[in-house]
Amino acid sequence: MNEKRKYQRFKKEIHVRIDESDITFRKKDYKVARSVDLSAKGILVKHSRAFPMGTIVRVSFIKPKDHEIFNNFAKIVRAESVGKGEYLLALAFFNLTHDNEKELDSCLD
Repeated sequence: MNEKRKYQRFKKEIHVRIDESDITFRKKDYKVARSVDLSAKGILVKHSRAFPMGTIVRVSFIKPKDHEIFNNFAKIVRAESVGKGEYLLALAFFNLTHDNEKELDSCLD
């Protein structure tokens, strides 16, 4: 079955700040990850830490094309070990408006 995506994925390696938050979204800890690919709906990163599925994190990075800061919440929807203490984390952005998604998509191509 072919999965049709609304937005294209872009193979971009950028630095991504991931802030772990508690339920009140007070910052507890952050680390920098490297992106593997990115779309207007989410981002796949390599990280030195695994997060439990469903964890809410704040994601920040500089958008590749317009160099503005992207800052939003995301949910960990997949986490897998790739060895050597690294993990692939799939993060799904949420609370983005359709206009936000289009704007992010236009900054990636």
